[in-house]
Order: sequence, then structure tokens, then C-alpha cells
Amino acid sequence: MKRLTLILLLALGSALSHAETAIPPELTDQYGKPYSYESMSGQPLLLIIADARKLRWIGSWEKKLRRKLPELRSYRVSGVLKTPTPTVDEVAKVLRRWVPENVPIAIDINNYWATRFTLDIDQPCLVLLNANGEVVAKWRGRPKKALLREVLETLQPYFDTPTANTTPSISIAPE
Repeated sequence: MKRLTLILLLALGSALSHAETAIPPELTDQYGKPYSYESMSGQPLLLIIADARKLRWIGSWEKKLRRKLPELRSYRVSGVLKTPTPTVDEVAKVLRRWVPENVPIAIDINNYWATRFTLDIDQPCLVLLNANGEVVAKWRGRPKKALLREVLETLQPYFDTPTANTTPSISIAPE
């Protein structure tokens, strides 16, 4: 019986460990196109996650960070805090209205990313992942001086190298 219990505990531990590193679901952007985190894995990546009603802060963070780190690779996610939860189409309509066409933002109706990293997305959240997909740092808030400086100092070793940058800079209109 002890042996069976030990085996079950080891299996449970393995399953929990796998859940923490599970590949996130493929989300679609505001145009219904797949916007996959997996396509960006294998290199450092900054996740920028905010509630759909706070999108201007995603644009503000990117603009300020790209000024100093043009090689920044980011994955933008629009979570949803509104109750009742809107449909993907409803969120996509708002994103198409306010976000430039060349700027994909993943629509995360189920708040997978916020849940996975225990984030309160009422304010913008940033999560730095290393090339192995491990969390290096997390921040929450608007890009004000002290926080912006801290984020830049942490990001610099990861993105201050000459590599191809395929993520466009963005500017999002205010609400």
C-alpha cells in the first residue's frame, strides 16, 4: 500500500509540474488569425497582459520600452474582467476599432495568462520569460519613471542584442 501511495504521489507531482509548464492555448487576434505564443518560444519574450478596457497601457508600455530596446519581442494579450464575459467577437470588434491593423493582440476570454501567472490585469502586467519559457520577472502597473526604469534594467540583457525584430511598434488610441 505504501508503494502505491508513493507512486500516486510521484505521478501527481509530475502532473502538477507539467501543468505549470504546459503549452498555452493558441489564441486568435482581433482579425480571427491565430496568434501563437509557441511561434515566439525559444527566445526571450515579454508578455504584456491587460484587461481589454486598459489597452492604451499596452501601447504606452511598448512605446516607452521600444524607445530604449528596439529589439524587444513581445506577445500582447487582452484579458477580460468584465462580467458578464463578452464574446471573442465583441472583444475583437473593440480591438479592431482602437488598435492598428498590423498589431496583433491575442484575445484571452478565459484569462489563461492572468491565471497562469496569478496576475491582476486591472492594470497592465508584464511577464519576462527567458528562452526556456521560465519566468524571470513580473511587474504590474503603468509605465511611470521608477517602474519603467526597473523594467528596462531587467529587460536590457535579454533584448539589447542585434536580432531580427518582427514585432511592430504600436500606438493605441485612448478609450
